[in-house]
Amino acid sequence: MKKSLIVIATLTFVPLASSARPSAEVAVRQAVSKFIDAGDRQDAKAIDQLTAERFRVVFQVSGAKETTVLDRKTYRQLLTEGKLGGKPRRVDIRSVQVHGRMAHVQLQLQREDAVFDGAMTLVESEQSWKVIQDAVMLTKR
Repeated sequence: MKKSLIVIATLTFVPLASSARPSAEVAVRQAVSKFIDAGDRQDAKAIDQLTAERFRVVFQVSGAKETTVLDRKTYRQLLTEGKLGGKPRRVDIRSVQVHGRMAHVQLQLQREDAVFDGAMTLVESEQSWKVIQDAVMLTKR
């Protein structure tokens, strides 16, 4: 009888708990979309809220020998100075994998003059998902 009550209680309350907060995959997709939008708008304040403290960008132009790594402060500064972002891109999130409090996202961003193939890593912090790494390969058209 006791086991039956536990099963009934579990079946009754678990759907209520899970509907109170969007699924992890939905929340990750929302965080990625907000991050991309903030970059396109060059909104450094939003980037601060959407990224983890140790955020970094790993960036390479197709065919180049060098890879550039930007920390959060440098990325933010380049946005503020108008050297990055400022042009809207079409977003295609290809896959989202959530593993506990970490998520991996494969995506492609496109604009008139370039294609950005990327992989993002996000971590869950204080009930929100934050981008901790954005790895990007830029191909110019």
